[in-house]
Amino acid sequence: MKKLLMFSAAALALSAPAFAEEGKDGKPHHQNMMEKLDTDKNGSVTKAEFLAFHEQRFAEMDTNSDGTISKEEFDAKKAEWKEKRKGMHKGDVSPPADAPPAEAPAE
Repeated sequence: MKKLLMFSAAALALSAPAFAEEGKDGKPHHQNMMEKLDTDKNGSVTKAEFLAFHEQRFAEMDTNSDGTISKEEFDAKKAEWKEKRKGMHKGDVSPPADAPPAEAPAE
């Protein structure tokens, strides 16, 4: 039991920074993820919404549409995600290259 408690505490400590990390919009990562999953915007995520999101992710990774994700497909998507995450730390406020131009603040 003691080992399980220590393992759980270590896992929580290591995962906490990921949830505290902010995206370029200044929102915590977990809030952005919740907004992506909650497609009907009712404040909660149904099993159907959760599964639909992950079905879409699987389809994006299965580039040859054979119903499986090969190591090559996985590695290619992982490299894409790593590239996308570069500079997404709190101190970097530059918008992504494909972002629309920012609107001027209302006066």
